[in-house]
Formats: sequence, structure tokens, C-alpha cells
Amino acid sequence: MSLRHLDALLKPRSIALIGASARPGSVGALLMDKLGDGRFTGEVWPVNPKGRLDDGRTAFRDLSELPAAPDLAVIATPGRVVPGILHRLACRGGKAAIVLAGDLGDGDEARRAKAERLVARIARRRGLRVLGPASVGLQSPGIGLDASLSPTRAPTGDLAFVTQSAAVASAAVDWAAARRIGFSHAVTLGDMVDLDFGVLLDWLALDEGTRAILLHIESVKDARYFMSAARVAARAKPVIVLKTGRSLAAARAVHAQAGAIGGDNVYDAAFRRAGMLRVADLDELFEATATLAANRQPLGSRLAILANGGGLGVVAVDTLLDLGGRLAVIEAGALGRPTWAHGNPLDVTSDAPAEHYAEAARALLAAPSVDAVLAIHAPSPFVPATAPAQALIDAAASSRKPVFASWVGGTSQEAARRLFVDAGIPSHETPRQAVRGFMQLVNFRRNRETLMETPASQPETFVVDAVRARQVIAAARAEGRLELTPEEALRVLQAAAIATAPTFRPIEGTAYDLAAALRSDPVFGPVLVFGRGGRVGRRLDDRALALPPLNMALAHDVMMRTRVWRLLQGGEDQRAAALDALALTLIKVAQIAVDLPEVESLRIEPLRVDARAAVAMSARIVLMPPERTESRLAIRPYPKELESTERLADGRAFLLRPVRPEDEPLLIDMSTRMTREDVRLRFFAPLPRLSHEMAARLTQLDYDRQMALVALGADADGARHAWGVVRIAADPDNETAEFAVTVRSDMKGQGLGSLLMERITTYARDRGLKTLMGYVLSENEPMLSLSRRLGFRPTRVPDDPTVQKIVLRL
Repeated sequence: MSLRHLDALLKPRSIALIGASARPGSVGALLMDKLGDGRFTGEVWPVNPKGRLDDGRTAFRDLSELPAAPDLAVIATPGRVVPGILHRLACRGGKAAIVLAGDLGDGDEARRAKAERLVARIARRRGLRVLGPASVGLQSPGIGLDASLSPTRAPTGDLAFVTQSAAVASAAVDWAAARRIGFSHAVTLGDMVDLDFGVLLDWLALDEGTRAILLHIESVKDARYFMSAARVAARAKPVIVLKTGRSLAAARAVHAQAGAIGGDNVYDAAFRRAGMLRVADLDELFEATATLAANRQPLGSRLAILANGGGLGVVAVDTLLDLGGRLAVIEAGALGRPTWAHGNPLDVTSDAPAEHYAEAARALLAAPSVDAVLAIHAPSPFVPATAPAQALIDAAASSRKPVFASWVGGTSQEAARRLFVDAGIPSHETPRQAVRGFMQLVNFRRNRETLMETPASQPETFVVDAVRARQVIAAARAEGRLELTPEEALRVLQAAAIATAPTFRPIEGTAYDLAAALRSDPVFGPVLVFGRGGRVGRRLDDRALALPPLNMALAHDVMMRTRVWRLLQGGEDQRAAALDALALTLIKVAQIAVDLPEVESLRIEPLRVDARAAVAMSARIVLMPPERTESRLAIRPYPKELESTERLADGRAFLLRPVRPEDEPLLIDMSTRMTREDVRLRFFAPLPRLSHEMAARLTQLDYDRQMALVALGADADGARHAWGVVRIAADPDNETAEFAVTVRSDMKGQGLGSLLMERITTYARDRGLKTLMGYVLSENEPMLSLSRRLGFRPTRVPDDPTVQKIVLRL
């Protein structure tokens, strides 16, 4: 997919309203009023075959009469004529269109499907971007644009909201406007014949006017593109998701075989892996945005609760434990006043003056065992609500730990709540909402950490003997079977380096019977399912899901999200299970999805684990039909196959491999070993050193979009250091990529820059890219000389003689 013409859709300079009208109650009249009210400063061209509107205003009879090709066309006509209009619009040079009609086939399902295929073909071949059908349009308040059927005009702000549902779009804008929440863009995708969530995520991730992205999702069309775009966007700014249709999605996704998974659970796993935060309803969607806006991240899930009454504190505790948080343990002596009910929650009593609130809050924030503080205040006849509120604000200013406030009650608490809003402290009407806000921060941080995990396509800890496994698969297919026998299934597991022993006897009293499976989701492809085995596991539905591939961190994460995790850690009279061995087994199961796409589903039950090992006792494997064996992974793994050992001109060896997230300190170290002039030539600015934020962005790659190769060699200190890095970032079309190359100052003259450029050029060509381009300072003659030797052609950049653009056609 492409970002082409997305600016024309979301920031148009001219709009053609096709189907413009002045007839009261018509869609054309509603949009004519909105677009013509003077707030949108661009051109608005009404189109009506009569050449005028009912109130006498003139209109253009056809697209051919327009003074120029419009950036955006809003089509307010019956659905049956939409394909023809889009064809003429594309021929006229139009860039984008909004299709409001929901039925392009006049009630005939076959005609509707045919018309939608035609619309998709026009969009693809002509480069016309189509929003809809069944869209209620969009709003971009920053430019005064309301091209929507929403009854409420969205206030200007920095939140982007994207939904499939017309009803949710109108409700969300109305809900937010009543709470003075503003938008950079509010977009309704409708039936997503052309534009979908992935494309909008790509564009919004780069939009400077958007601080956070809010999504309401019913379904995803292209899982691989969605995951790629979501991971890029979530690295740049918060992405918060409301997924609806849980029961319906689960019902549609249930497979016939045992151990089937519900689609909603898979979406949960996908959102987590993409670094997005999932919420339950519209209230949570906007609450989470306000919480994240405070820009304070907890280091853990330990919450300290401060209240002027015990009852409200207990409510907060119950909610915290229900949501998986932890009460912070307050050490003896940390709090000094003997009149307080010590512990957590900390009750400062109903008549506590403001200075007591400040003293308690400072002590809790200073405690090493506390990750965040929640302050609760019920109306008191002795203390005005604003006094302890200001005391809490002052105490919070001296700490980077998150602070949450819940001033419970009605109008008497409003002034205090306004103080919190002005101070940037998340304020909630109830303790339950406040705890929920804290857990949103905790989950957001966990998901961002998960986002950084990039498992290898070829793990170093084991090797899958794919040839041996395929021999078993081929033998079954030769007999016309798509299900392996139990013996054949165990042989495939053995080829995947998974321990098997049908008669394995664990150490007495330490055996746990678990289950691990691979299932095929219709949207996201292979999914790993792990949990308790047997009847107990099925009755409790004790399982967790993850998208392959996995590494040790991700494997432990999926284990910890099950109830059986507590049992696996052992106890006073029970030895702990071999957790690392179990995690490695889950990695191996997930790796089967990477190396053996022929496997449709796999279930190991029991997967027996004791204090020494994890062993597959029995397995069932169902194969894909022979014509369906392509890779269906939603996340591209770390491309270990690109690793190689190379040599410099002086004979020194180094490892050339793709960049990983853990390379961040190596890149920072490399920047400190470069001259200020070399840094300026690379980054076009005299940076003192590479910042943590910039280094993180350069090392957290989505291998579907980007590639960076780092040269790692040993210095005189014997440690491995980064000697040079080359990278490309491809556009979503996978046609053009921009490159950049950096060589450590003391490593120049060894041919490293030439080698890095040759390797990234070969990679770009093998990937199918058509153009490689980059920007070089005109004074950087060594880089320009190297680029000429490699076949790049330099061109001047308009209005900037200090920079040259160099281009290589692949």
C-alpha cells in the first residue's frame, strides 16, 4: 500500500462536492452547508448535473467543467453511480475521494461485490485514494474541514481518531466535544475497499499535528501490513485501541479442531506485540490518552494508595488486584505520624490538613518500593478540597513517579479537579477509574517493551532440521493424508529439537501437565497458544496467546499471562518447574510456524514439565493443503540469514549483521568515537553525541520496512564495538528507499563504507526495490565520490544548494 495522495485526502486544498444540493434534509445539502460555512479556506466546487442548486446557486455540471483537478472529491450520490464517477474523477486527475454510499449494488449482493471490486481496481490502477464505501467522511479541524455526516463539529486538538463505524464516529466526536477533547483528524473508514487502518497509521505516525492515535477496530484487512504500520506508529507516539465485536469475532474464528482460539484473543496478542494499548470502551479510550499525556511512566506495577478514609482505599485495592497490579510494600519507618493507619492504603483520616497530604505523598514517592501514588479524597467538612489538591500537586512536582488523583464527589470537588488538569496530573472521579488509569500506564510500558523484541528467523540456541521434517510431511501427503500419525508428529517435533518421550517419568511431586499449540487465525496467521493442559485447563480456559516468532523474553511473557504460572514457580513443598526449558520449548514450537509453513495446526498435550526438563508426551499435527504453503506470519522475524563474516583491507575480521534493539549502546558509543565534523556530515547538524531517543529509533526496526546492517569488530580493548552502520527505509509501496551510511572516524580508509553500501544495495535489489536514494551535503566530497563509483546520479535539491540528492535505479 502507498501513502500517495494521503495529504490530498486529509489536508486538501480543493474539494469537489459531487451531488451537491440545497434540498433540505439531503446529504448534499448538509455537506454543502458544512463545506461552505467559511471555515475551510480551500476551494469548494459544487457539482450537480443541473448546473445549479435548488436555491439558485451555480454549480458545475460535470467534473470536466472544474477549473482544476480536485485534491478531494466528496461523493454524495446513490451507490450505483459511484464506480463511474470514480473512473471520471481519476481520468480528470483527482487524487482522493470519500464514498458515503454504503450499498453500491442497489440491494443486490452480487452487484455490490462486483462494484466494490471495480472501485478497488480503479484505486489501485489510477492511484486514486478512496475512503469508504459506507464512510461518514472525515474531519480535519486544524484546517477547518468538516467533510462528514457527523452532527457535531470536532474541536481542534492533537488526537487522531480512526474508526470503521459510522455510529461510533458520530458518538465519539459528540462525546469528546462535550469534554473539550480536540482532534487533529477524525476519519471513518467504512468498508475499507482501498484505505484501511495500516495506511492511516503510516500517515498519522508522520503527522506533526498528531500526538496520539486512537483506533476503533472491528476487523483488520491486511494483518502483515497492519502489524508493520502499527509497530512503526507505536514507536513514534501512543496508539490506543478499542476493539469491538468480541463475541462475533470469536464465534466466526472458532475452528472445528480441538483447542480452537477466538479471534478476539488473537487481536489482543497482536495489539500487545505491536506496542499498542487496548481499552474496553470509549471512556477508557480518552481516559488513557489523558493518562499518557502526563508523560510519566512507572517502572513497575507497585501502587501506593493515600486516602482520607479507609473505605475508598479498600475499593482501590480491590480494583488494583483484579487488574493484575500490586500493592506497594511500605517499609517500617517510612511514614512518621503515629496517628496514621500505617500500611497500604495509608489512611491520613478525614480531618487531615493539607500539609499531612503533602508529607505523606512525599514520603510515598521517595520510597524505593513504590512505583506510583494514588491520592483519594472524599469531601470533608474540615478541609476545603483545593487545599490537599494543591499540596499533592506541589509534592508531585519533586518526583518523576506517576501520581493519580481521585477527588470523589460532586460540585464541591470540581475546583480541585481543575487544579489537577492544569497541573497535568490525571484526575478521575472514582478510585476504580484512577486505578484503571494506572494499570493502563503499566500495560502500555509492558507493551512498548514487547515492541522492542525482535526474535531471530534462525535462533542460535537450536536448529530446526526442516529437511527431516519435510520428509515426514511428504510421506503423509503421498498417501493423501493431511493429518500425521502420532508417531509422525513426534518425529516432526524431534526435527524441531523438541524433547519427546512418551514414557517420560518426572521427579516425584514436581510434574505439571501443560499444553502448547499452533493454530491458524484467518487474519493473523499462525498463533501460539500455551496454558494448562487436561480437563482443568479447558474448564478454566487457562491459556495465553502470542504471535510467532518468539524469543526468551516473549516466551516468558506468554507463560506469565496464565494462571498456571504461579504453580510453575513452586512452593514450600513443591520444586519449581524448569521455566527456562519450558520457555525454550515454546520458542521451538513457534519456530515451526516460521520454518514449516506446511503445518496448519499443532497441539502438544501433555507437555510435561518437571524441575529438569519440558517434554512432549503426545502431539497432533494437521497439514495445510499442498496449494497453501506460503508463509503467513504477521510479523517478519529478525533476518539471521543476512549475517556474515567480512574482512577489512588490513585483514581484520568483523561480523556484519542486521541491527537489533540491544545495539542501542553500541551506536551511542560509536557516535562518541566520531569527530564532530563527521557527525555533522552524517546528521546535517553538529550533535555532541547520539541521544538515547535517536539511538532507540535507529535500532528498533521493522524488518518489513527497514533494514540496517552494523559492522561489529574487536577494538584494542578486546571488546566488540560498532565500526559502521548502513540503513535503508522503504516507502510503504516497497518501491523507493532512502539510505544513510556511517563509518567510525578511525575506521575510514579501510573500504568499510564501500562494502556497507554494496551490501545494502544488493539487499535492496533482492528485495525488489526500484530506487535507492539519499541526501548528502554538497561539501561531503568523499561520500559523493563513493556514490558516483556505485552508480548514483547526483541532482540539486531545489531551494537548498547545500544538499544534493543522489539516486540509483536498481
